[in-house]
Amino acid sequence: MKVKQIVFVKSYKVSGTAITEVLMRLAWLYLRTIDVKWKSHFLHSGIYESSVAHKKINFDVLSDDHWNESLIQTLGMADALHITSLREPVDAFESLFHYVDMRDFYGVSSITEFVRMINGTSARINTRMNGKWGRNQLSFALGLPEIYFDSEENIRRFVKKVEQKFDLVMISEYYEESLVILKDMLRVPLLHVMSAKSNVRHNDSKAVLSHQEGSILSKWLKADVYLYQVFRRKFEKVLTTRIQQEAKKLQKFNELLFNHCQAILTEYEPYRSHPTIIKAKLSVIVSRRSDLLCKHFFAPIMGSIESEVFRNSEVKRIFQIKDWELD
Repeated sequence: MKVKQIVFVKSYKVSGTAITEVLMRLAWLYLRTIDVKWKSHFLHSGIYESSVAHKKINFDVLSDDHWNESLIQTLGMADALHITSLREPVDAFESLFHYVDMRDFYGVSSITEFVRMINGTSARINTRMNGKWGRNQLSFALGLPEIYFDSEENIRRFVKKVEQKFDLVMISEYYEESLVILKDMLRVPLLHVMSAKSNVRHNDSKAVLSHQEGSILSKWLKADVYLYQVFRRKFEKVLTTRIQQEAKKLQKFNELLFNHCQAILTEYEPYRSHPTIIKAKLSVIVSRRSDLLCKHFFAPIMGSIESEVFRNSEVKRIFQIKDWELD
């Protein structure tokens, strides 16, 4: 892998957790040295931002839920590979609304009532739950100030800056294709970007919005909609037959991973009245190498692990992947 440093801006409900876990494993495989502890190589800046100690450490991978250009420069990572991920804004907001349960914060009983509220008032609801969740979440994470949420000129200028700063903008609806492009950029094998989306809701817990409700939300999320449309069009232009074929293979491998690892998965409700989601059961004690592999596919930051567990030969053996399937 030629790339030595990666910056990943992880927004909410856009496959960010799964992508973060892929980057963690790649850091273990290609960037980690035997004498350095894990968190010296992977930094969630929100955890360490108040400390000066991290400024003396050379981080290989920086993951943050908000674009912080000054911190990146302080860490000497301005020239790192910059990556982020986007998702269709209405779907992303609906998912976030229920994931963190925004009903009390906005004083509504449902997302349908919330849509009626924003449609019936001239006031712009720019306040953010806990200071971080709310309107135009994708643009906010990438650094668009809330005062510009309704300024088309500033939104266009902001999107141009994202184009200049980021080397790869992944699209959640093209999840496997995005990982194939990431794999190509990093020059790593396809199996090293295997992943499983674990932090997800059951389909029956997702709200179904009418066309009119979706249209109202789209207007309210105008910055995110413009951002997403620009980068989705750019993404679709680079899709080749080879990328799509490899994406189908990766999708198959990801399904093998999920089916093999169901034993260490559990359901839980992280927030009050929250729809049940599937997540790795981190407290489970595993001993077999195949189970250890599963645990670190779903929770790679937990403890240390020998990097050879992730070698192609080991992954192929455990998941019974044939060499010809990788051609």
